[in-house]
Amino acid sequence: MSSRDVYRLEDKDYGKTRKLWEEIFPDDTKEFLDYYYEYCTRDNLIYGIVDDDWKLLSMAQFNPYAVHLGETTVDTHYIVAVATRPESRHQGLMKSILQRALSDGYERNEAFMFLMPAAEAIYKPFDFETIYEQKSMIVRKEDSSPGHMEIEIQVQEAEKEDLCQLADLSEKLLRERYQVYTVRTAAYMNRLLKEQESERGGILIFLAEGKPVGYCFSALEETPQIRELICTAEYEKEVIPALFSYYNEKGVFDNARDESITVTAFREGLYSNAVKTASLIMARIVHLESFASSLRSREPVSFTIKAEDRMLPGNNGIFRFDLSENGGCACRITDCRAEDVDAVLSVGALTKLFFGAKGFIEEDRLPLSKIHLFDKIFLDEIV
Repeated sequence: MSSRDVYRLEDKDYGKTRKLWEEIFPDDTKEFLDYYYEYCTRDNLIYGIVDDDWKLLSMAQFNPYAVHLGETTVDTHYIVAVATRPESRHQGLMKSILQRALSDGYERNEAFMFLMPAAEAIYKPFDFETIYEQKSMIVRKEDSSPGHMEIEIQVQEAEKEDLCQLADLSEKLLRERYQVYTVRTAAYMNRLLKEQESERGGILIFLAEGKPVGYCFSALEETPQIRELICTAEYEKEVIPALFSYYNEKGVFDNARDESITVTAFREGLYSNAVKTASLIMARIVHLESFASSLRSREPVSFTIKAEDRMLPGNNGIFRFDLSENGGCACRITDCRAEDVDAVLSVGALTKLFFGAKGFIEEDRLPLSKIHLFDKIFLDEIV
């Protein structure tokens, strides 16, 4: 094996990856990394490049997720910890790792992969495109006031025995609002609970008359940090005041200069506070034909696209898409005249298109108004 080969790391090599992680991402705490290497490396994929002395120069980790993609569920990977030693940068190491990992994903018929970029410009040359923007706001106690419900919301810390019911509630509430989100199970919630505990938090359940009506993930920095604030519509206005009451009872604000809570990932239009929006998740179609099987349309439609992919030759070519309410498929064709091709698009452009981006291509020849594009997205994963 040469010093520039990309290889799949084994369990015995994971100590090297943690050391590189600690060097490249010094802000991550020991508690978080203890959690990550206990729970997230059990079934993930780690690709690396070493030097002649088997010192790890570059790595990327690929964490498996089941994701709802419209009416289907697909197995995909979330790319994290893309790290290269400073002295080894600008030598194409990351490109080599992504090439190997994407090729392996193509062989698995994986529909797409996603990541949270340090900078979008790093990944756009590899046809990753932004598909999800996260909203955040800072709520101060004086700006928090309950709605007009007579029922008081109680906040309860989730225990392990709550996680199965909590997963069912999460699935129900997310399904009502979104097309693309990670599948929620008791195991998923247990891992998230451990993650939040590593950040001095947990999972909080909102109760109305003793029944769960919502939840959030909590962490504690200088002030409380709330992520994924999900609740049934009738109680949504009540949960922020309930959180202030909860943290007051915990004494969190006793010596605080600023009685505020930072909230990220909540339903758009829910609050009138100043809301910031930031790009969070980029994605890339990996196996075009597999991805197409998740597409649906309001009525039967057909169109032809010439796809171009610089990294995965299997995605290159002319494909006929046939979609209906019952399913979708993309079949490679070889007897198509150039004038009969409705659009010529890179795999990056196809990713943007099918995840709901508008206005960047001429839409005259594509029946976009009839296609159920994946534009209702909720992907707020951290690792």
